[in-house]
Amino acid sequence: MQIEIAEHARMSERGSSLLRLIQNNDMSLLDLLVREAVQNSIDAAKANADFVQVELDIGKFKKESIAENLEGLGDGLKNSFPNQEYEYIKIRDNNTGGLTGPLHIDDVYDDNYGNLLKLVYEISMPQSREGAGGSWGLGKTVYFRIGIGLVFYYSRVLKDDGTYESRLAACMVEDETKDNPLIPSQNSKPKRGIAWWGKRIGENSTIPLTNENEIKEIIEIFDVIPYKENETGTTIIIPFIDKAKLISISDDNTEMPWWTTAIDQYLIVALQRWYAPRLDNINYEYGSWLKAKVNGKEIKTRSMQPVFQIIQSLYNRTFFKNEDLARDILSDMDYQVKDIALRKDLENTRVGKVAYVKVDRQGLLMIPPNNNLPPYEYVNLKEFNELNNAPLISYVRKPGMIVSYETTGRWANGIEKTNPTEYIIGIFVPNSDNKVKSLNEIITLEEYLRKSEKADHTSWSDLNIDGKNMTLVRRIQNATTKAINESYSTKQKVSPSNRNRALSRSLAQYLLPPENFGNRGVAGGENNKGNTVLNKQKKKATFTLENNPRYIQDSIMMDFELVMTKKVKECFIEVHVLSESGGIKGDSWEDDKGIGTKFPIELSEIKINSVNNDNVNVLIADDKAESVSDLELTILKTRRFSIGNGLRVKNNQSDRTLKGNLVLTRSDDFVQGTLVMTFTEVKMK
Repeated sequence: MQIEIAEHARMSERGSSLLRLIQNNDMSLLDLLVREAVQNSIDAAKANADFVQVELDIGKFKKESIAENLEGLGDGLKNSFPNQEYEYIKIRDNNTGGLTGPLHIDDVYDDNYGNLLKLVYEISMPQSREGAGGSWGLGKTVYFRIGIGLVFYYSRVLKDDGTYESRLAACMVEDETKDNPLIPSQNSKPKRGIAWWGKRIGENSTIPLTNENEIKEIIEIFDVIPYKENETGTTIIIPFIDKAKLISISDDNTEMPWWTTAIDQYLIVALQRWYAPRLDNINYEYGSWLKAKVNGKEIKTRSMQPVFQIIQSLYNRTFFKNEDLARDILSDMDYQVKDIALRKDLENTRVGKVAYVKVDRQGLLMIPPNNNLPPYEYVNLKEFNELNNAPLISYVRKPGMIVSYETTGRWANGIEKTNPTEYIIGIFVPNSDNKVKSLNEIITLEEYLRKSEKADHTSWSDLNIDGKNMTLVRRIQNATTKAINESYSTKQKVSPSNRNRALSRSLAQYLLPPENFGNRGVAGGENNKGNTVLNKQKKKATFTLENNPRYIQDSIMMDFELVMTKKVKECFIEVHVLSESGGIKGDSWEDDKGIGTKFPIELSEIKINSVNNDNVNVLIADDKAESVSDLELTILKTRRFSIGNGLRVKNNQSDRTLKGNLVLTRSDDFVQGTLVMTFTEVKMK
């Protein structure tokens, strides 16, 4: 194959910049590869095909065979790679249209580039049809990061004249600034670190090989069987894979999950992780379902990990009733499906459905003899809290690829955690054909969400359309968490006490816009064995706002009375920001999976004026503990931005009534807040 070296041009990418385009450090390269490669195959599915087949294989090839067939690369490969054999990954699809379109940019008319030019020769050229996976055209850069930057593209297509044509091209992207680059220099011109191989059609210009015999000679190096008869599809081959970058090797004797130490095993789990809704799912609603194989072994639903079987079964129930589906893992479980509705910005109020279930360790095969890991491990999330389990919420649109799994942030923070033996698993599926109404444009909800995914497709965020800041995603998140929490919340659903009503009225009237929702907090305590117990007695502690507030520039000062008995060991007064799904604490707000900004309501100062009617004058303005009588008071601060968001009072078994004032400062006029009191009790002998 003859070489074409990319020349320097204005506004052009270089190899070093291409390799950094989607530098997603939160996701492994194999996960990125699976998400991108399978999505490309799904987007190219033939019309009316029952399924798309994707095969991933790992094999070995001889270095000399590539060096002999790639012009200009032979000496570099021989010098840089001392071994005779190296490994490759290949991704082959069937029942797809292949890399269609013209062979060269000179043959493009009316911007009809086709898949070949978009994938092999251009960058930032996305799929344009609704329901496709990518909307940025940058995901393919992961191919160049799996190995040394060299990628082969083999495809067979059906041409407009009814004949079949095979195509083979290679592309390499490397960091042009590194020592001893593999791509040769070209007449001392500035390097771009990009080259292609194919059939030369002019000076430094190539097109893919189309001669069947020439193509067969090269693809046989990688044990690729040519497409035949009426088959069309694409095979991507990545040689010289870097195993050290692709799998985890523990250097401290830490036990690793079984699938992280071998590439083929990792691929099997990654396919389930991201494509559970579409993988071996004949009930998939939006076209061809996905048939996947790794090293010749097909992944069937019954062999999938339980958490992914549950995800697929929940997904199916957003479209079908239980009686319309074959018996599956959810058949004996108490799952629920709820409509999610929004009142504005949509032609139809039904924005989608959320399906969810609470499942125990036995349902996830976490008990002997299977001893499966917690579900968080299978989706690359770590949960270290041994006292309770966070909900595991996913969301997906038409292509059937899970966008993300969430245990914190807006998708999960409003859902009450479960005990250590149970897990809440849920999935949100949008009503994709619903219309989003804006000032001058009407698009489908599917297109809105697709545009919101950014280049790495790992989250949804809201868009600004025609100057209007849409809030669809945020409202979907709030409504989803509220729907799930209504089913599983164990909080007392009784009217607030007079004390809390007074506090709510004071804050609503003097600090925040009118709002009235939320449940009464339940006081907890500790027995002499250290176990949590419910405090069923009354008047162990009270916190009351008194008098009228005083305004000081951007802050508000309020008087309060705090009553603590000797049975109260510790008391917390915390500032929460209210949302449709409940209060948001400071650390949850500032987390990257929450809002990610500074907590907007700051408890900046507390002054104690009297203790049991004895005058004192103690100012608490930092996180340093201050002693007042038998009490120790400390302002609590958020971990990330150190914003004061609460008061901690430790008691030494004394009855105390404190009076004083506190200062609150709100940096965002649109948030609403409240003060929440909790306390722990010591069981007296």
